[in-house]
Parts: sequence; structure tokens; C-alpha cells
Amino acid sequence: MKEIKSEKELVLEVGCEGGGGEIFRVWSNDEKWTFFSTGSSMYLDDNDDEAWKEWRSDPSESLIEALNEFISGDQLMFFHPVFVHPEYRSSVKNYLEKYYDSRKHKMYAPETWVACEQPLLNLRFARQGLLLDNIQTREANLADANLIAVLGSATFYEAYFEQDIPSALANYILESFSPEQIALELAEPGSEFFIIFRDEKAVGYAKLREDPPGPGVTSENTVELQRFYLVERVYGKGVAKALLDHVVDRSRERGFDTVWLGVWTENKRAQRFYEKHGFTDTGGRLEFVYDAGVGINIVMEKKLPNPR
Repeated sequence: MKEIKSEKELVLEVGCEGGGGEIFRVWSNDEKWTFFSTGSSMYLDDNDDEAWKEWRSDPSESLIEALNEFISGDQLMFFHPVFVHPEYRSSVKNYLEKYYDSRKHKMYAPETWVACEQPLLNLRFARQGLLLDNIQTREANLADANLIAVLGSATFYEAYFEQDIPSALANYILESFSPEQIALELAEPGSEFFIIFRDEKAVGYAKLREDPPGPGVTSENTVELQRFYLVERVYGKGVAKALLDHVVDRSRERGFDTVWLGVWTENKRAQRFYEKHGFTDTGGRLEFVYDAGVGINIVMEKKLPNPR
């Protein structure tokens, strides 16, 4: 078995009746992607009682081989995608179209997957925004200052209104997300903003900036993901992962080998998201002044394979 590095990146997440599964990729020592699948599923034991099993496949050379593990291992039934990595949307779509098309006249596939008509398959993809061209990300420019100011204000308020004192939150938003302040940041050397759109509507943004590495960051060749926010109504739609993929790819294009960020100690949701997508806690902490108090950010980093 090939030796593989510990970092892993989510490629495919599926839901199903009676379980679920994920496919990850890791960068192998021979400098190519290796894939493996994990999941849990329900089955009927010898007494026809429901029982659960967890499983993990051996490393595969391709995503298609990893997908075949779901089938040959009799693991999942009523498969539908929840998330597909942007690089693999076309191949996953083709794979599933062929799979379901070959079984659309059968109630159950031999491998216990429930058959699914092609229009229903497309509907499931459309609902998640995975295989349709309705999610786009582009770099922002000075003309976008007003839009980013609105996105920044709305998403920051949504993220913290339950924890913060209203007046303190309002003051921070007015100071940090005015169009004038955003215009200044857009003009900063080494800084880049990105806006993500779903169905041609702006639903989030991110900011990269060149800054000295935070405490505990293990590389000097780094870029900071300073801001990363989405409107709540697109949570769970694959938008956050698409935006993160974009900024990570852009960081690699700029020649950085590490992306780092600071995430508030109380923001558990964000911490879980970053951990799921390859960021690790460096052990470093950053203090920041907020209103009359001081907050603490956890410093996290993500190593980038093969920076360009």
C-alpha cells in the first residue's frame, strides 16, 4: 500500500436512506491524488433487525474506483449527492447518469441501491447547486466596494448578532464595512477580494491578504484568509466549499504554500468547517480588541500541495 500524507480534502459527500458516505483525496508521496471512502450504513442482520456498520475503503488510484467501492461493497442505498468538489462535478455527474440510467426500469438495483429516474437525479443536483453552472466566483474590483460593504455588513451581523451587544456590533459594522473602508482595502497591495454568486445573486465574499504569518504557523510563505462570510440562506448548499476551493486555488497560483486564518474561539461552526476542509490548529492564538473587551482567535493553517 502506498504511503500517503495525513492531510485530506473532501471530494464527495452523499446522503442515502440508512446512512451516508464521503470520499476524500490525499496527496501521495509519489505526487498524485489518492482517494478513499468512508461512511456508515444500515443493514438487516440474520434476524432481520436493523443494525449499523461503519466502513473505510483501501486507497484508490481514481475517484471512479472510489465510487465503485460504494457499489461493490453493497454499502449505500438511495444515493444522492450533498456536496461535490468543483474539479469532479462533471465526472461524478456522468458516472451517476450512467448508473441510474442502466437501472431506471428496476425498483431495486442488484447492489441494493434504489433506482432513480434521470429527471429526479437532475432535480437533486439542481437543489444542491452542485452540477449546474449556477455558482460562480470572481475577483472583486473597486466598482464592487458598495456590494462588498453590504455583504460584509449583512453576513457579519448574521454571524454574531446572537452573541454580541447590539450597539457594539453596529459600531463595528459601521467602522469596518463602510464603502470607503472597503475601497481602501481593495486598493491595498497584496490584498484580493472574491465574490461568490448563486443563481447570479451575490451570496458571500472572501478576502486574502499578504500578512506576516500568525502565531504557530509553520511556514513563512503564507497568505492570510482574513475574511470569509456567506449569507445564512446558502448554508449547506455547497457554496462555502466552492468559495474556499477558489481562494485556496488562487493562493496556490500566487505561489504560497500555506493559507492561515484566525477564527474566534466561540465560533464552533466555523472551526468545524475549516477542520473538515484541511485546516489544523497551530496552537497559536491572536487577541483582538472588540468594543470594551478583548477576544481570542484560534490560528489555523492549511498546507497547499504543489504551489505554482
